[in-house]
Amino acid sequence: MGLDGAGIGVAVIDSGVTRWHDDLTDLNPSGKLRGRDGQRVAAFVDFVNGAPEAYDDNGHGTHVAGIIAGNGYDTG
Repeated sequence: MGLDGAGIGVAVIDSGVTRWHDDLTDLNPSGKLRGRDGQRVAAFVDFVNGAPEAYDDNGHGTHVAGIIAGNGYDTG
């Protein structure tokens, strides 16, 4: 169908997201990192503790983000 998800944004409201995860890296077609810190996660807001940097207390939010926007790196 020629669809690749370019230009689509998704908000995940969950336990957080790991600051760096290889399944959430954003690679351009030449294989180089792009985006904020080379990650597909463009923004992070902590509604509970007000922390300025991304974190995930129990891994659930990172898991959900990986389902939605993961690149499949860890599964080869």
